Amino acid sequence: MEIIICILRYIIDMKYLLYLFYFFCFFPYIQLFPFNTDSQPNALLVAAILFCLHKGKGKMNKYLFFLLLAFMAALIILIINRPITSLGIRLVGGYISLFLIPYATYISLKITNGIPYKLFIFVVLIWLLVGVVQLFVDLNFFQFLLYREAHSDLIESGRGVNSLAPEPTFYGVICVLLAIINQLCFRKEKYYKWILFACITQIFVISRSSACIFMIILSLFTYIIYQVFCSSESRNRYILFFLGIICGTFLFFIIDFSSLESYRIARLLSLLQSNPSMFLVIDASVNERFNHTFFSLYGFLTDWGFPHGFDAFTQKVLDIRSSGTFSTLFIDYFDPRAYQRIMSGIGALFFELGVFAFLPLYVIVKIFYCLQPKNPGSMFCLFLYLSVMLNAVPFMTALAPFIIGIVIYLNDELTSRTIL
Repeated sequence: MEIIICILRYIIDMKYLLYLFYFFCFFPYIQLFPFNTDSQPNALLVAAILFCLHKGKGKMNKYLFFLLLAFMAALIILIINRPITSLGIRLVGGYISLFLIPYATYISLKITNGIPYKLFIFVVLIWLLVGVVQLFVDLNFFQFLLYREAHSDLIESGRGVNSLAPEPTFYGVICVLLAIINQLCFRKEKYYKWILFACITQIFVISRSSACIFMIILSLFTYIIYQVFCSSESRNRYILFFLGIICGTFLFFIIDFSSLESYRIARLLSLLQSNPSMFLVIDASVNERFNHTFFSLYGFLTDWGFPHGFDAFTQKVLDIRSSGTFSTLFIDYFDPRAYQRIMSGIGALFFELGVFAFLPLYVIVKIFYCLQPKNPGSMFCLFLYLSVMLNAVPFMTALAPFIIGIVIYLNDELTSRTIL
């Protein structure tokens, strides 16, 4: 093994390897090999190489060690929960990503002194350019790079385009995560506001992702509540924001969205106005995303935090459905195949790992929280990140654990400067 590592160090230019790793994290859906999945393991493979090349060089960061413990817990659960299936092995890959990608990100940022700013601008512009071309010229532009291509009726149905993601929701999610990186790493840079504007435009205008819009609203509401009740800074200002949200909620039920029903988000808002109780079951996409989050957390709570492993979710949902509990949450055309893999990253943590889910969750909350002295917007980024991971993003999507590595690196830099 040591001989192989020495050969790799000799033949591989570390600079190009780091940039290749960044590229695959920023473009997690581009397919180079025939893997039967939306989120491609390209970044994970490069992260594994970086891990091997860096192994034994210095002491491991404590937060990375907690993520390693979470991966080891997942591996033990997989071994105990026999028989071991191909699905179980594939799902454990998410926990490998949850450790290896933050680890590779941390050491990469140490070498390059943060994310190269020109690279980040290039990434945002590529996502924007492809999205604009798909919206106005050709819906299938660059779709050959993905595992599955866009549906031809996307725009006609009121949804946006995919850009370099498998569907508009994931395109919107990528833009949300890019906006988080922009806030955490580049808020004092020259083009910070333009990059933020580009991300927001892609979310609201080009991808038209209703899920992302709801996530942003929920995160903003949660952040304002946090500032009102948990923060002593500028409390009066956030109290006014809080009162403004209450007034906005009342206004929401007065506004007529019927003139905008060519947009999917407007149809969903109109449905929420007219019949809130039916909101979760009328739209199949909304229903599926909610159920994956709700039933995974419900399974964690009702079984007292006991790990379920990686093949139990489908049966759990079928048992709940047959018992008649929460029958109103199931649509008529229920398909159990849609419940083989938990879409919610955080839901999967709690359902599959049980109490061991608190290891990575502690890391995520702690590292964002510790950034507050340096970056006051870090808590909003935390709420936004948690809402994304709670909704429909697995940790196999490389950009999600990549952000964890970024924040661990920023914490390390903050501590080093404080000590100095």
